[in-house]
Amino acid sequence: MLRILGDQAATPDAQGFPLTFPTKEINVRTYRDPEESLATYKTYDFDYTSKTNPLLEKELFQQLEKVLQAHGLTRVREDPQIVISMDFFVGKKEQYTPPTTVTSTEIKNVWNTGMLGWNVGGYSSSVPVTSSSTTPGYTTTSYYSNIRLNFLNHAKLVKGAKLTTRH
Repeated sequence: MLRILGDQAATPDAQGFPLTFPTKEINVRTYRDPEESLATYKTYDFDYTSKTNPLLEKELFQQLEKVLQAHGLTRVREDPQIVISMDFFVGKKEQYTPPTTVTSTEIKNVWNTGMLGWNVGGYSSSVPVTSSSTTPGYTTTSYYSNIRLNFLNHAKLVKGAKLTTRH
């Protein structure tokens, strides 16, 4: 599992334009050939392929580049040892919880008074009292991202080698 940083919310700079972002760690799944050790590679380049969100892809690759350079790899645009491609999806999920009404009935004793002639009398009787309360409905929104990195041997790609899997 590779960890890189992802943007959360914009913070305006002195001119009021959001240029800096607080970051949150994102877990990224990496795919590579288990028969090849990534530790043997010293140079890399990125394969920019996103048609839907090229700016996000560029930003994610820029953050990945910092991680790779910290591990001693160098970016080479001509004939790198590995090419890194990316597939990603960013979306949101909304879950609506409908309103709920709770109705309860309890028995209360009520004292009734009355007059019989000049005498005042009374009696107790049980009366059902109903009450209800309603909790309003609400929507819970969660945001998620799925990022997949593919590390491919550039020399094999240039030769036209097909990627094979063994079971």
